[in-house]
Parts: sequence; structure tokens; C-alpha cells
Amino acid sequence: MKRIWQHPQEPKTGRRYWRSVGELERRSEFMNKLGVEFPAGDTMDEHEREKQLVREKYAQEIRAAQAAGQLAFGENYLQEALAKMADLADLPLEWHFIGEIQANKTRQIAAHFRWVHGLADAHHAERLSRQRPPGLPPLKACLQINVSGEATKNGVPPEAATALLAACRQLPGLEVVGLMAMPAPAVGEAAQRQPFLALRQLRDRLASPDCPLRELSMGMSDDLEAAIAEGATLVRIGTAIFGARS
Repeated sequence: MKRIWQHPQEPKTGRRYWRSVGELERRSEFMNKLGVEFPAGDTMDEHEREKQLVREKYAQEIRAAQAAGQLAFGENYLQEALAKMADLADLPLEWHFIGEIQANKTRQIAAHFRWVHGLADAHHAERLSRQRPPGLPPLKACLQINVSGEATKNGVPPEAATALLAACRQLPGLEVVGLMAMPAPAVGEAAQRQPFLALRQLRDRLASPDCPLRELSMGMSDDLEAAIAEGATLVRIGTAIFGARS
């Protein structure tokens, strides 16, 4: 089983990095948490300085994780990911895109990532395949399944998975290696295991000798034990390692 280390997502508040960037009382707390002070006379915009410190902090955390043997890192936000990749270009890291795929992002995703976990649209799949640079191996893809039937979640319903898989398998720049799900939060391991079981059973029905779909990308910090019990091969761990964004 592969662990994918992922910096936690911030709440969707319109700011890219931290909910209360720019608020005096929260800024003080934030700087203390980072353990850094701005040099005297620095004229950089406060928000930009904070972003730079966050970027440096995350690069340090990833370097420490890599030194401990972790190579796979997941990212939700493309621009943040590209900045981290530039900062860490000297390390042999494997980058996984886990965020929502949009048509205007497919070229950079295809060029810079080894894996994509949230593929749920045949049009996006065609663009990723066509835009994969020559010389790179096919982009490994997990099809995202909406196992909980949530209207707010990405992913195709289980009954649409067969058609999506068939379409993706025709694309030379993609290698469909498994399925991915982000089910609704549940309390208790028994309840948590149900959607993971459903994903595994769907995988078993879709798999074939020439497309075994060996990967199950499921489980995060709060439910990884349940996911592992149901056969997860890729778990996305963020908060349990890096802490929650505030």
C-alpha cells in the first residue's frame, strides 16, 4: 500500500492559503506557528510575505518526509503544486494530482504529474492524453466514483463507470490503473467501510486480465483504517501528518 502525503485543504473562503490572512490578530498567531520573523525594512506585501513563508515551510516539510523515505506527494491546487515542484526539483518525488480537474488545467497536469486521481470526465481524459508530452510514460489515472451519491461531490455514479473506463482505455496517453472515491464522512468504522466496500466491489466487476485496476485510492486521515480494511492501495494522508490548516 502506498501512502500519499498531502498538505490539507483550506476552507473554501476565497483566499488561497489561510482563512484569515491579513487579519492582524490571526497574523501574529500564524507567524508564531511558523517560528519566523520578517526582516526589518521588508517592504513586501504582507499577504505575499505570508504566502512565501508558507511555501518555504511546506518545502521544508516535504524535504524532511522525503529524507524519511516518502516519495509520493498529492496536491489539490495546481499553482501551489507547480511552485512546490520548482522548489523541490532536485528531489526524486512522485507527484499526484488529487484536486478537481478543469479543462484549462489539463495541459499543466499532463506535463507535470505522474498520477491523477480525480478523473471523472471523458473530455478531460482526452485532453490529458493528447497533452501528455512525448517522452513521458502514460499518465496513471484513477477514475473517481461518487459512491455516496452526493450532489456536491465530483465523480461519476457507479453505473457510469463502465462507459468512462471504456473511453479512457482508448487513449494512448493515459493508463487507467484503478478507482478513487471520497465518500461522505461517517461515524464508526462499520459505517466508514460501506462505501469503500462498494468501490472495491465495483473494481472487481470492472477489472479484466488486460486492465486489472489494481489501485484503490481511498481513505484519508479520518478513515484510513476502514479504507485499508477494504483493500485500499493508496491512502491520502494530510492532516494526520502536516496538521490542519486554520
